[in-house]
Amino acid sequence: MQELRRLGTKSIINLRAFHCDLSGIAGTGLSNQRLHVLTWKVQDVHVVRVLTMLRDTRNAPFLIHCKHGADRTGLMLAMYRIIEQGWSKEDAICEMVDGGYGYHRMWRNILRYIDRVDVEQIRVALTRRRARGGF
Repeated sequence: MQELRRLGTKSIINLRAFHCDLSGIAGTGLSNQRLHVLTWKVQDVHVVRVLTMLRDTRNAPFLIHCKHGADRTGLMLAMYRIIEQGWSKEDAICEMVDGGYGYHRMWRNILRYIDRVDVEQIRVALTRRRARGGF
């Protein structure tokens, strides 16, 4: 964590449901944002919360992680590509699955989530969160 801070990272977004970063972050000055995201039960609220955090550039740059940095993290970055950068769902899925990040094909629910997510509904939720002032 000290090395991440030295490299300029300001915020850690931990997607793990069962482990936190508090002991490693203590004394580093890094902001710790923890979401309890279960790999098998990703919901729109998780995506909206992560994208809301990423929109708050005062806390950038960010490090987002889960256990392997491939599945929950890959999902959130795919959604960032789709919502914030205008990528197609297909291109974002392709990068997540075939981009060399270690996606575990057993988590087919993540692919189904991305395929079925209502992008406009996520955008509306993000707008509402911004209007309410954040998280």
